[in-house]
Amino acid sequence: MPIAAGLALSSKYKKEDLVTLCFFGDGAVNQGEFHETLNLASVWKLPILFLLENNLYGMGTHVDRTHAGGRHIYEVASAYDIPGVQIDGMDVLGVNECVSEAVKSIRKGEGPRFIEAMCYRYRGHSMADPTMYRERDEAQELGIKDPIDSLKNFMIQFDVAGEEELAKIAAKVDEQVNEAVQFAEDSPAPDMDAMYTNVYA
Repeated sequence: MPIAAGLALSSKYKKEDLVTLCFFGDGAVNQGEFHETLNLASVWKLPILFLLENNLYGMGTHVDRTHAGGRHIYEVASAYDIPGVQIDGMDVLGVNECVSEAVKSIRKGEGPRFIEAMCYRYRGHSMADPTMYRERDEAQELGIKDPIDSLKNFMIQFDVAGEEELAKIAAKVDEQVNEAVQFAEDSPAPDMDAMYTNVYA
């Protein structure tokens, strides 16, 4: 978050027409730098959009047990005079609309904005996480719908694209992923000097 604020400050200083998008999860909001960054972004009216992806679990602990605001973290932004809103993060079109409106406001010089996108993490936090800390049917009980499937159904329903066209896109993506995996597996290990590439200090 502090790096994102630094990038936004640089854009403002250079008078660039840029907006920094800062993505983070609910597990990051209980750290001091979260509050420090919101405060500076507000005081300096930085061109930055804070986008919290709240999937309810930071590692294996539910947000209701780790954050006083529970599932309404966006309300914290008001303490720093930053307009905040909570949206359905599983709605692709809704997210696009909300982010677009926020970016317009930021570009007008109205300061930072805060969006809490309520999402759901279907799998564990890593391969070593069997998700034993939540109920097996939780996603169904919450009425969670996969955003990709929902968008696909929308596109077919309103004749934006047909099933055959979408299947071709999916196949092409699978092919690109497989090629990238093969390239990575076939590539030699990097030289030791590579650890200094793109390091800021």
